Amino acid sequence: MLGENTNSPDDDLYDIITMAVHPTNGKVYAGSFLEGLLQIDGEKIVRFDEKNSSLNNTVGDAIRTRVSGLAFDKDKNLWIANHLAEKPISVLTDKGEWQSFKPNCAETQLHQVGIDGNGFKWFVSSSSSNGALVFDAGDLKNPSDDRCRLINTSTSRLPTNQVNCLAVDREGYVWLGTAKGIVIFECGGSIFDNNCKGELRIVEQDGFLDYLLSTEEILSIAVDGGNRKWIGTKNGLFILSADGRKTVGRFNTLNSPLPGNSVQAISIDAKSGKAYIGTENGLVVLQSEAVEAKIFHLGKKMEIYPNPVPPSFSGPVAIRGLARDAVIKISDINGKLVFETKAVGGQALWYGKDFQGNNVRSGVYLVFSTSNPSLIGFSNPDTSVGKIVWIGRED
Repeated sequence: MLGENTNSPDDDLYDIITMAVHPTNGKVYAGSFLEGLLQIDGEKIVRFDEKNSSLNNTVGDAIRTRVSGLAFDKDKNLWIANHLAEKPISVLTDKGEWQSFKPNCAETQLHQVGIDGNGFKWFVSSSSSNGALVFDAGDLKNPSDDRCRLINTSTSRLPTNQVNCLAVDREGYVWLGTAKGIVIFECGGSIFDNNCKGELRIVEQDGFLDYLLSTEEILSIAVDGGNRKWIGTKNGLFILSADGRKTVGRFNTLNSPLPGNSVQAISIDAKSGKAYIGTENGLVVLQSEAVEAKIFHLGKKMEIYPNPVPPSFSGPVAIRGLARDAVIKISDINGKLVFETKAVGGQALWYGKDFQGNNVRSGVYLVFSTSNPSLIGFSNPDTSVGKIVWIGRED
């Protein structure tokens, strides 16, 4: 079914709660919890609802078209959570074709959309008994091959059916945030097997072993360019290592510019590393050290800023254009190793300190970067080199 782009948006469109940007053409899609889906292409704006798309109006509230989640898949198809509709899942293909689905799991209270490494669609449920739903449409032209599964306390290791949020990380794994911590699904293609129940990860907290953030209500999750997890709770922001086993940072109103401790939304620009954090008292932007990267370096010569480093500079030197999680070695001009670190995504920071924490002397320093062998193998490493001119700031 092709959508006829004839429906104009009202001047008073309400409750925009979700947005997605087309990965190549830049069109912006905005979902309203009352009046359907907006497609914004420069100055041209089109509204989709039950009249010109496969979106359904709300059962029991026939004047509302509730769009509650958006996500693009690898084929640039836009998947849509159509809350409380008879067919609560819709897709707008990259060719402009519409199709809706009614999963046999009989769950329609869908919010948010995440697409895992196998292309399966995950939805948060606002139902009190059905924590999350995973759906596989298979061949879009073959309705008989659709699959779905409810993820709840009866079918998984969820500690509660109150699932508030989800995120898909850079490995394609799914992180579900609940009222009692986080459950991680790393089952790959076997998610529809009932033996895939997710993992309540055991970590050390304050000297004791416990399930990951089990005492926190998780309100939001985002993944940065280094695959680290940013976790919003009612008690502030946690930044976790890629596997979730280490807490990299913890921020609240007492130790950071956060305007409130209830972190309700997080959005990260993976290219710049900027994290936009929404709280009950407003928004704050935090510059992260992590930026997205591929497993190879962007070029044989890395980007370094500032360079040369002036005596008055007090911040870190940013080294970019690196392979993902690359190993960085810094030596003086005579080849003596002074520092070693690992990139977070495609960026590493150096504060001009040696292994003992002392400021390095003025001079020229060589930077060597090698790709992560766990991603590219040991036999043919990808490398990049650079140099830093450091002026002053000596002990």
